[in-house]
Amino acid sequence: MRILLVDMSEALQSLCTASLSGAWPGAEIERGNADLPLHTRAADTTMGWQRVDVLLLENRPPVAGTDVPAAIAWLQAWRERIASLPPVIVLCPMGGEALAVQTVKLGAADYLRADSLTPEALTRQAEVGEIWT
Repeated sequence: MRILLVDMSEALQSLCTASLSGAWPGAEIERGNADLPLHTRAADTTMGWQRVDVLLLENRPPVAGTDVPAAIAWLQAWRERIASLPPVIVLCPMGGEALAVQTVKLGAADYLRADSLTPEALTRQAEVGEIWT
């Protein structure tokens, strides 16, 4: 299983890595290239999306110069530029239900609230994501 973590804080990345490594000791867990601009990363067709089983995307502050939440900007960019994506699970902040609904409408497979994320919930959602591939 190959899991890609995108736009994650260090704390959330550590939780996700520990949780998923515990559930799948052989899993490849990678972090998206945070050095590239948002839309460049989203449009990167050399990323090898077909090799990713599940993509975890944390919603971050709005894209610079806009009021568009980062997860929405990512999903819009992906939808426009990449034909086939792995299942995307969006991690939303507390009270992010409206944002979560928007992300699902844009193609995310599901969402979890980042403020109440547990290793069990994350592993369960990643298992569901893997089934969708």
